[in-house]
Amino acid sequence: MEFKKSLLALSVLTVLSGCGSSDDDKKETPNPDTSKPPVEVVTSDIKGVASKGTFINAPVYFYKYVDGAPVRLTEEELGAASTMTDEKGQYSAQVKVDGLIKVEIGVSQDISSPTYMICDAPAGCGQNAKGEAIGFGEQINMTVKDPTFTLSSLISAAKNDGDVENTANITPLTHFAAALAEQRGDVSAESVSKAQSEIADTFGLIGALNELVPAKVEDQASLVDDDESDNLRYALINAGIAQALFVGSEGNVGDMSARLNSAITDLVAADGAFLVSRDNDDDTEFELTLEDILKGAEQATQQIIVLIKKDPTLAKNLSRISDFELLVTKLNNEVAKKKKDAGEDGRSKGTETDVTEGDAVSKAAA
Repeated sequence: MEFKKSLLALSVLTVLSGCGSSDDDKKETPNPDTSKPPVEVVTSDIKGVASKGTFINAPVYFYKYVDGAPVRLTEEELGAASTMTDEKGQYSAQVKVDGLIKVEIGVSQDISSPTYMICDAPAGCGQNAKGEAIGFGEQINMTVKDPTFTLSSLISAAKNDGDVENTANITPLTHFAAALAEQRGDVSAESVSKAQSEIADTFGLIGALNELVPAKVEDQASLVDDDESDNLRYALINAGIAQALFVGSEGNVGDMSARLNSAITDLVAADGAFLVSRDNDDDTEFELTLEDILKGAEQATQQIIVLIKKDPTLAKNLSRISDFELLVTKLNNEVAKKKKDAGEDGRSKGTETDVTEGDAVSKAAA
């Protein structure tokens, strides 16, 4: 009997031991790694200058495009940025996104820290709050004069890699191009480049509008020393636009914004074609014409010549004065040619030219 019990116990132990051995032989399967790989933080350095005259202490805003519409960057996406322009109109930013970016300047709403714009209209920029005339080269308090004024520029920003530079200068011409690209829909690096190229061609400028730096017309010494003709022409076109916006204005608060917005509405409705002359103006609304802009640029050039001749040191540079006098003649001739070449609707539209090697928009799209 004892023998049978022992045999039974031994059998049970054997079975249990066999079960244990089976479990031990199984290999443990490690738990799958469900953690996500670290997200690469993309940064893009963007810099530029705001000029129509120079904008000083102007707030700078950044937007990305979502479903074709601009959406302001969050604080997290904005990263390190100078969100106000400095005394030279410059700003810089390191945004945490890449791709198509809209950069916009506005006007400070803080009357104790206002935004100023240098008047570049040869006939002056109306009056200040004291009723005093604001002359060429003087500051306009935009916080008082036009608190809703904005200008913008579009750039397809490349992420930081080596010597990549994303330059988005902000001017009336980049503002026109931005409005045109947005109006056409499907805003992309290609459509922005096309719009900028057409606007540049209209005004005889070579290169990417967002990369060209307008000269400072209020600094005659730099104009005498600078041989960059495109930079000077860019500044003179800006001055011509300022002249057109101010001449005939009643001087009310917001007049400049209202006129600029009217000009943009007309421009996008004509798909980028500018009215050449008021002779073809068929309504009572403000029209920004190429004749007004070019004549304003011509008058700005004449104003610069006068100021250079008044300076004993600058006046010695006779060859440079001669260059400016020749430019007056060229601008005058351009008005006549634009009128001659205008279409049946009295408008003129630039053509898309080959993209320049330095065009940041196209480099980023490549």
